[in-house]
Amino acid sequence: MHTNLPTWALVFEWVAIVFGAIVAVLAIRACSGKPKGAVVIYDRCPKVGVGVVILNERGWFLASKRLGSHGAGEWSMPGGHLEWMESDIDCAAREVLEETGLRIGDIQKLDFTNNPWPQWDKHYITLFYSAKVIGGTLQNMEPDRHEEWVWCDPKSPPQPLFGGIQYLIDTGKI
Repeated sequence: MHTNLPTWALVFEWVAIVFGAIVAVLAIRACSGKPKGAVVIYDRCPKVGVGVVILNERGWFLASKRLGSHGAGEWSMPGGHLEWMESDIDCAAREVLEETGLRIGDIQKLDFTNNPWPQWDKHYITLFYSAKVIGGTLQNMEPDRHEEWVWCDPKSPPQPLFGGIQYLIDTGKI
């Protein structure tokens, strides 16, 4: 701070410093999860999605056709949004249970993809995991979001595929 400035200039300089700090904090909150009612200054950060590859004894993956959201009509694995302060592993288990009724274990990191979708004005970083079924009964728990869950042969997968699924097939991860 400059002591040889007039008082009004010093006050203006302090106001600018405080305002800059407030803007920085709000921008960080907008990109890292914000409390309810927070003012959003910048809300164009990619969201984090989680996708789970579940294989059956034949090596086929579990998928369903998406309904009513971005990617409607495309085939997708169980998955969804990473919630605020939720671990990635917990998110994978929660999403599979919420969507399929299956409990999973042996959850392993598989890969990630960067998915900008300008046609839907969305951008996601998707974390993919592999998992094994340890309980539950396969059922469609969200019929407003998915058609029936089916086992798909990675050698002749249904089309079109959502997000990074084709990448996982092409790289031998499925």
